[in-house]
Amino acid sequence: MPDLQQSPQHPSPLDRYTPRTVEVPESEHPVVKAVMEGKRYVIYPYVASMLVLTFRRSMGSVRVIETGDWPMGPLFGATVIPTFFGWWGFPWGLIWSPMVLANLWRGGRDATKDILADVVGLPEAKRILSIAPKPKPPATIWLSRLVILVPVLLFGTLLVAIVTP
Repeated sequence: MPDLQQSPQHPSPLDRYTPRTVEVPESEHPVVKAVMEGKRYVIYPYVASMLVLTFRRSMGSVRVIETGDWPMGPLFGATVIPTFFGWWGFPWGLIWSPMVLANLWRGGRDATKDILADVVGLPEAKRILSIAPKPKPPATIWLSRLVILVPVLLFGTLLVAIVTP
């Protein structure tokens, strides 16, 4: 009769869904060290629509940012796409675009808690984030905010002009 247990070379596909344990003490883990130095893990979402098709994706992978070192290229690109091309899908473009633009207004979606929870567990991740320094976005983030604000204000003004007699 064949052996039903899997060999160590072929782990179960369900292994990636089980919480991982870290052998390294938490204070020495590279992710914990990075967060305690003030770094954060950020994702830049965007929405693109074509009439009835709406796509909600992330601009690249998770990015590690430091205080004052916000990568403006991906943030600017992720802001331009939903501002001009996110609204056209019905109904999800109208729903997801404001949500994504609100995330981008704050500098992207902070995935630090999720990554830390994967490494050290959720309670410890919350404790670490409560004592870790928080990075501040640079002044250039206002350029991205202007890209969001100007078309939204123009669209709102146009909508008011059309609706009111």
